[in-house]
Amino acid sequence: MMAPGRASENPVLLVSRDAALAARIRQALPGALPLELHCSEAYTAAPEGREWLLVLVDGGLERTEPAAAGAAPVLWLGEGPLRAAPERAALPGPMLDYLDRNQPSSKLAFILHQHLTGAYLRRLRTPPAGALPPPEELQARINNALAGILGNAELAAEAAAAGRRLPAPLGLRLERILELALQMRSLLLAAAWPAAPS
Repeated sequence: MMAPGRASENPVLLVSRDAALAARIRQALPGALPLELHCSEAYTAAPEGREWLLVLVDGGLERTEPAAAGAAPVLWLGEGPLRAAPERAALPGPMLDYLDRNQPSSKLAFILHQHLTGAYLRRLRTPPAGALPPPEELQARINNALAGILGNAELAAEAAAAGRRLPAPLGLRLERILELALQMRSLLLAAAWPAAPS
């Protein structure tokens, strides 16, 4: 987390009234990333016109209408598998994952680290508005990223087929990753990309 008085370009919002949960999240944040945790009982806009890197929503909190908070990705911190699914209309952005907030601190820290690192890297790699590369270069970059996703997912699937036992939910997620990556590649190949301006 950022040192006091130092501005961060990567604010993270925790929507919760639970001080103990806020303390656990604060301890679980990866220290190597320039993150800044903000806690609120309702959705708020990010400070100084910035965008939230990630929004963590306490599943035990009663729903309130969100303020305009951009399209920040959401981690839903529920209380086990029987917790009712969130109302998607009340969330500021796409749902990344559902986490049991009562799991051991080490596991919570590991999962948060994965999601926060992923969100941070996405922010670093996403060019600012109006600075996209030419269509051919953009298509090549997307294709390369998809090739990496497919290659890693296929290697993991081969390891599972070779006898390494994977938990059933992980196997299903790997299958879904492969399906989505193949769908994206098909769309990419079928898309009529505009020619770069000369």
